Amino acid sequence: MGEPLICVTFNGKEKKFQAEEISAIILSQMKGIAEGFTNKEVSDAVITVPAYFNERQRMATINAAKMAGLNV
Repeated sequence: MGEPLICVTFNGKEKKFQAEEISAIILSQMKGIAEGFTNKEVSDAVITVPAYFNERQRMATINAAKMAGLNV
């Protein structure tokens, strides 16, 4: 059994994303907002996760940050 996928339909086209990819998109947007606000490049971030996250969920968050161009 594989990982669950999130299906999105936009402009009549369907695309499937892993949860990690959705997180990366959100983190990229947040990075862009921070860069616009500070007028500086943002490359480092501190990301907190709930205490109940297991190691796999923590690693998925770190991988999403890397996809977004962030050092965690």
